[in-house]
Amino acid sequence: MNNASSKDSQPAARRSVHRSRLERRTYRRALRRRQARRKLWLSTAPALVVVVAVAVFLALAGRSEPEGLVPSTVPPQAGKDGLVLVEEGQEVPAAVLLHPAGQGGLALAVPGVSLLCLPSRGFTTIADAHLVGEDDQLGVALGEALSTGIAGVVSVSWSHLKNMGTASAARLGASSTSELSAEGLVQAAEGLVDVLSQEKSREELLGKNPPLLRGQVDEFRKALTDFRFSPREGWATATVTGQSVAGKESAYLEADWGAARAILAGVSKQAQVAVQVQNGCGLLNVVEQIGEFLGSLGFRVLAPANAEGFPSVELSRVRAAPDALPAGARIAGLLSIVNLASDDSLASGEVVVVLGKDFVPPLTVAVEAVD
Repeated sequence: MNNASSKDSQPAARRSVHRSRLERRTYRRALRRRQARRKLWLSTAPALVVVVAVAVFLALAGRSEPEGLVPSTVPPQAGKDGLVLVEEGQEVPAAVLLHPAGQGGLALAVPGVSLLCLPSRGFTTIADAHLVGEDDQLGVALGEALSTGIAGVVSVSWSHLKNMGTASAARLGASSTSELSAEGLVQAAEGLVDVLSQEKSREELLGKNPPLLRGQVDEFRKALTDFRFSPREGWATATVTGQSVAGKESAYLEADWGAARAILAGVSKQAQVAVQVQNGCGLLNVVEQIGEFLGSLGFRVLAPANAEGFPSVELSRVRAAPDALPAGARIAGLLSIVNLASDDSLASGEVVVVLGKDFVPPLTVAVEAVD
């Protein structure tokens, strides 16, 4: 009996030993796998961290931001300019920057769809920033983009400006400023300057009863006390241009802020520019009259000439040497000419103005058609 019991217990003991050995081998294998994984992690982790860091750096370095719109840590300049947002319903098709210089200044029309980077909201358009009540941030962002300081941002209804009966506003002829072309934007800026150049309409616009302006009105009025709107001819107009981008839900303008800054910087340097006015439209006296007009503003006027294609040039245009492009933009704005181009063939500091059949003299001049 005891022998049988002993024989029966031997296989059970052997099975127990076998299980113990198997468990120990399984444990040792798992331990070796954990150690191997730990060694692999210790050897590859630094390389993985480097790869991730390089990828993040390349992603950040390769990300393109619209020119001139990277948020700046430099404090904004002291405000001297005024900004007028022209409203049409719930939209802001145009903003007009009033920038003083010498005996006048520059009224720079900025399309409302221009993209800006606001410190508080990131990238948005001028119109959208105004819609959500960020006019103060809008003034800071636009001032940085144009390298100038904006003292006050106000808004005014386009219908109010039109009802003041200025010649420029009457020429606009668009049912809505959202339909304005580049020429229309310039004419809107001219209309605002016309209002401010006449004492009665200026008092009406800046008056407090009834208030036509909204926003930072006190700051805007204070800034304009240092402006000189007389003579009216001391003020030029221009518009900010750029590349239109159409998205899935909206469209915006990547403005050429560099060119806009060059225009602002060049409004007081016209004495260094030589201008030749060429007749392409077949009208007598107009070339001489325009030459005298530009000369009265400080430009050095060259002898007039007939343009190539005289007297059948259809479109007026302004060509400027690359270093004279800001002055060319000023002249184009003064004469309401929308075709402006840089011309490397011109001498340094030279601008050529071709008056085509579409040209309308800004002054009261006596002109006669050439038979």
